[in-house]
Amino acid sequence: MHEYDLQAMNGAGAAEPRRLCTIAARNYAPSIALLVRTFATHHPDIPVTVLVVDATQDGWLPDCLTDSPCEVVTPDALSMSREAFLRMATYYDVTELSTALKPFLLRHLLEHDCERVMYLDPDIEVYAPLDELFRAAEQHQIALTPHVLHPMPRDGLNIGEETIMSSGQFNLGFICVSRKADAFLDYWSERTRLYALAEQGHQYFTDQRWVDAVPALFDHIVCRNPAYNVAHWNLHERVLDVDESGCWTVDGAPLGFFHFSGHDASEPTRLSKFVVPPERVRVEQHPALERMLRERSARVVALTPEHGLPPYGWKRTASGLDLTRAVRRTYWDAVRDAEAAGRLPPSHAFDDEGGRALTDWLLEPATPGSVVSRFLYALWCEHAHLQRVIQDPLGADGEHFVDTAREDPTILGLTPLALRPPPRPPKGGLPGVNLVGCLEGETGVAAVGRMLARMVGSAGLSIATSSPCPPEHGSRLRDPATISGAPFRLSVFAMSSGDLLRFANRPELSDHADRKRAGSWSWEVGGLPEWMLPAFDLVDEVWCASEHVRSLLLPNADKPVLKHPLMITPPSRAPSLNRSDLGITLEGFLFGFVFDFRSVARKNPLGLIDAYLRGFSPSDGCGLVLKSVNSASAPEQAAAVEAAVEARPDVQLLDRPFSEAEMRAFFHRVDCYTSLHRSEGLGVSIAMAMAAGTPAIATGWSGNMEFMTPDESLLVPCSLVAVGPDAAPYAEDAPWADPDLDAAAEAMRRVVDTPGLPDSLGEKARRRIAAVGEAATSAQWFVDRFEALTGIEAGLR
Repeated sequence: MHEYDLQAMNGAGAAEPRRLCTIAARNYAPSIALLVRTFATHHPDIPVTVLVVDATQDGWLPDCLTDSPCEVVTPDALSMSREAFLRMATYYDVTELSTALKPFLLRHLLEHDCERVMYLDPDIEVYAPLDELFRAAEQHQIALTPHVLHPMPRDGLNIGEETIMSSGQFNLGFICVSRKADAFLDYWSERTRLYALAEQGHQYFTDQRWVDAVPALFDHIVCRNPAYNVAHWNLHERVLDVDESGCWTVDGAPLGFFHFSGHDASEPTRLSKFVVPPERVRVEQHPALERMLRERSARVVALTPEHGLPPYGWKRTASGLDLTRAVRRTYWDAVRDAEAAGRLPPSHAFDDEGGRALTDWLLEPATPGSVVSRFLYALWCEHAHLQRVIQDPLGADGEHFVDTAREDPTILGLTPLALRPPPRPPKGGLPGVNLVGCLEGETGVAAVGRMLARMVGSAGLSIATSSPCPPEHGSRLRDPATISGAPFRLSVFAMSSGDLLRFANRPELSDHADRKRAGSWSWEVGGLPEWMLPAFDLVDEVWCASEHVRSLLLPNADKPVLKHPLMITPPSRAPSLNRSDLGITLEGFLFGFVFDFRSVARKNPLGLIDAYLRGFSPSDGCGLVLKSVNSASAPEQAAAVEAAVEARPDVQLLDRPFSEAEMRAFFHRVDCYTSLHRSEGLGVSIAMAMAAGTPAIATGWSGNMEFMTPDESLLVPCSLVAVGPDAAPYAEDAPWADPDLDAAAEAMRRVVDTPGLPDSLGEKARRRIAAVGEAATSAQWFVDRFEALTGIEAGLR
C-alpha cells in the first residue's frame, strides 16, 4: 500500500501545479493500471493519485496496480469521518460510492498545494497529451466535456436522447477543476454524500445530474474538441481511425482519450454493456473500432492475475449479509429520514460486530404490528413479480408472505438471511465447518457446494463460507447464513482440483493451514490431467457426489476418496414466476435444457437440437428452450448453436444468468427436462428438474445414474467413444457417451404423445429425488466425517 505526503513529494512549500486522479475498487485494478500507464506516457512529470475505495492500510492490492506509477490512497485520507464513509459504503453500491467520493478527492488534492486537478474514470486510456484541458481549468473554475456535440438522431436506435437526458448532459468520466472551484466542490460534495444514487426514474444518476446545473451557477468551460471523451455515446458523430504512423485519430486529428465505458474484456467486440439492440454503432461495421476494442481486451487480460481479482470489499458484511440493492436502498431511506428528523441513523454494515446490528434492524417489523420485516418489505418493493403475488404485504397478505418466504426463500431469490440473523462467532471450539468454493454460480460445482452447505446445516453445525471465484461464478446469492473467516477445525474446499491449485497461490489459503481439509471435487471424463494431481497434497481426503466421479479419481489418488450422499430438497410449492417472467416466448409443450458454454462439448446441446428436430416439426405445438450462460467464452460453438436453430421458430435460446428463483421456476415451467450429455459428474440440473416433479430424459451413463433409473426416467441408450480433440481438459483417448439421437427423438415423442405419462413420470421423479436426498442420511454422514477428521464430538444437535 502506497500512502504519500504531498509536501514531501514536491518539496516543502513547493506547489505542484497539476495532478491526475481516479477512483475505483480493487477489482478494477487492470483498468486503473492502463489509465495510469497511458497517462504517464504523455505526462511523465504529472503525479497520479488513485483512490481505492475498498483498500485499507494493510490491504492487499494486485501487482498491476502497485507496479504502476501512481500513489494509492484510502478513503481515510478524505475529509470525512470514518463513520460517514462507512454509511456511504452501506447505502451505495460500488459505482455510486466511487462517483460520490469524486468531489471529496478533488478537494483533498487541491488543499494539498495542488493548483489544478483532472479526474479521469478508470476505464479511460490516454492517447495524446491533455495540456489543453489543464489550461482550460486554469482559465476557468471547471472544465467539462459533453456526451455529444450535435443533436442526436431521432431514429429509435440506442443510445438515444432520452438516455442522455436521464444521465446528464456532461460525462463526468472527465472533469478538471482549479482552486477557484471551491464553491462548486462545496455544492457538489454536499449532494453526492447522500444523493449519488443511480435512480434515473427519480432524476438521480450518480454524480452527473448535479453537474447539469453548473452552466447556471459557476464559471466553467465546455470543451467541445471531439478528440476527448470518445465513447459509445458519441461514436456515431466521430470517425475513429489509425493514421499512417499507427496513431489513433478522431476526425483526422489525434485522439486525446477514449472512454471504454461498459466494455468487458471477456466480450471484446461488444462495445458496451450499457447499449442494447438496436445499436446505432455496430462494431462489425467499423474495423478501426473493432481493432481498438480487441487490443484493449488483450491489455486488460494481460494485467489480470491468474488467480483472479479480489472481490469488492463492501459487497457484504463480515457476518455474511449480502448488501443487495434492496438492503442498500432500505438503509438509504433510513439515513435520509434520520437526518431530516435530526436523529442518529441505524448502525452501518461494517461495525465491530460484523454488521449484526444492521441485520437485527432489518429483521424488525417494517411497520408497527406488521409480521413482515423491513428486509422482506424492501424486497417486495423491488420486485414486480412479488407485487403480483402479494397484494398487501403490510396488511392482509403479511402472514402469507412470511409463510411463503419461510417455506421456500428461493422464491424471492433470497438466502435465509431474509428470515433470521446469521449465527454468532464460535466460542470455546464449537463444532463447525469452513466451506470454501465457487458457491454462487450456475455450475454443477457451485450447486454441489450449496448442497454441502445444506448438509452442514442439517447436521446442526455452524458454517463459515467464502467464495474466492471469478465474476462469472457470481450470479447467485449464497445459501447459508454464515460467519466470516476460517474459525473451525475442518475446512471443506467445494471446488475443482484445478481451482484448488489456483486457490493455493492466494494468501487466504494460510487461514486453513492448520485445519483438517477435505476437497469436494467433480470430474467427468477419464483420469485427472497430470497437472491437477498435486491437488491431492492440499487435502486429507476427497469427497465426491457420485460413484462415477469416484471411479475416475481413484486410480491417481493417494488419499481416501469417499462418495457423499445427495441432499436435493424438493421445493414445497411451485415458484410464482411464469414463463414470460423468464423471457420464454414459446407456448405449448416445452422441452428444456440448461448448460454452460464453457462445457459445451460435454453438454452436447447440438445433439439435443438434432434429436428434437428429428422428432418434431414447427407445427407440432411443441418447443425446445435452451438456457445457457457464457456464450462469449465459446463464440464459434455459440454461432453453431444459433445456426442449428435459425430456421426453427419453435426453438428458443436464452443466454443469460438466472437468479435462484428464476432457475427453480425454469425447472417447473418446462414440461420435460432433456439432457443428451456425453458425461456428467452428477447432473445437478437433471436432479433439480426431477425434484420439481418435471419428467426427465437423459443419456443413460455417468453421474446422473446415481439417481436415475428406468422406473421414473427415460434413459437414452449410448455407446462409448473417444473424446477426440478440442475437448480440453479431457484426454483425447478418454471415453465418453455418444447418445443415440433417434432413440432420444423417440423418447421425446413418447412423452408428448402418451396421455398421462408426463404427470406419472414427474411424480415418480419427485419421489425418487426425495428418497435419495433424505436429509437425515446426509446429516449423519457429514457428522461422521467431521468427527473422524477433527476428533471433535459433534452429534446431531
